[in-house]
Amino acid sequence: MAYAHLLELKSLAVDRGFEFSNLVEGSTRLQLAGISAQRTTEIIKSATNATAALGGKQETLNRIVNSFEMMADKSEVAGRQILQLERMGVPALKILADATGLSVKQIEKLATAGRLKAQPAIRILTEGFDQRFGGLAEKVAQRDLWRAARAFQANPRAARRTGNKRPHGGIGERLRARYG
Repeated sequence: MAYAHLLELKSLAVDRGFEFSNLVEGSTRLQLAGISAQRTTEIIKSATNATAALGGKQETLNRIVNSFEMMADKSEVAGRQILQLERMGVPALKILADATGLSVKQIEKLATAGRLKAQPAIRILTEGFDQRFGGLAEKVAQRDLWRAARAFQANPRAARRTGNKRPHGGIGERLRARYG
């Protein structure tokens, strides 16, 4: 079971362009907060898509995971976690309001009072991420891979001088074989 979970995280890291060790760390933190391994994979998938929409930085992913970890750890959603997501550019209040039929102001009041339960809120937020940003992390990773391949093909000597070694068969050939 643990091995299968690690394989899923490795696949996410490869497909979405994030560091495997960081995804494992995020998953571990979420599991320590009481979330199942299967659910952490789903959360991390959704969080990588949201991260891609916000610029694709590892720090952003860590902050999103941290917000979910704090929610799960306390079993409730505090205004602080929602505010952290909103400051990053994640429309957390809007996602929660749309899903519950409440207004953004009502969601703010419930979060401030500590009356939002963590598990349903996390589920609603990740589903909202999937609806708004689904598949974006993979698209960004593929775009970045194409850019790297083009840069390498344009100037392979410069790429080698910067430490980028040409993989067996060449990245250009691998990309053409995979994507036509």
